[in-house]
This record gives sequence, structure tokens and C-alpha cells, in this order.
Amino acid sequence: MMNTITALIRNMTKFNGTSARTNGRAQLMLAAASQNKQTQSRRQDVLLPHPKPSVNLPNNLANVLKLLIAAGECGICTFDFDYAGIAHPKAKIYELRKLGAVITTVRGHEINSSGEIRPNIGRYFYNGWVNV
Repeated sequence: MMNTITALIRNMTKFNGTSARTNGRAQLMLAAASQNKQTQSRRQDVLLPHPKPSVNLPNNLANVLKLLIAAGECGICTFDFDYAGIAHPKAKIYELRKLGAVITTVRGHEINSSGEIRPNIGRYFYNGWVNV
């Protein structure tokens, strides 16, 4: 997972330029990936940046949540999830919402890996966690 996150960061820097905002985002994503390496168990504790200190999730949902938190105010689009090796991000976002994650979806034009502009692609933003 660490290699795909690093490659994702390089890809985002290539498309977005090397502004301070992009570099900060890249550092956050890299820190989140290195902080929570895959463990032997099938669940992970994910540290939350909001009042609730952490949440214990299955690995597939934990990886999605870590990417969402690391993306910060820039958000993360479906193509970024695909590039990180996460299949069906929409379904995982739905599961996270059912568990209490507050995630905003904005639809818009995004650039895919071959450089084409694609319409109506979801960009997801993590806004917090509520107790359900």
C-alpha cells in the first residue's frame, strides 16, 4: 500500500503542480500511509482529527478513511482511489457513512490517468465523525 500511496502522491503533484498546498497534502498522505502500515489483524484503529479520538474499522474501510483524512480540504477523487488500489470507493464511502463518517461528495470534471478530462466524477471530502 505504501508504494501505491507514494505513486499517487507523485501523480497528484504532476497534475496539480508543486505548490505549497500540494506538497503539504502529499506530506500528509505519506505520513498517514507510513503511520498505519498493514497489520496482521483484519481491523485497524484510525486516528481521527476531530473530537472522537479513533475508530476501529476493517482494513478495507480503514484504508479509505485514512486517504480521505490525509487528502484534507483538497478531497480525493475516484481516480485517486483507483490509483491507490482501492476498488469500488463509492461502496466503501457508503459503508463509512453508515458507521458515522460525515463525508461530502462533489461531482465535477476530473483528469484520469491518461490525461483525459472526465465529467461527473466524485470528489470526496472528510468532515468528521458522529456517534451512530
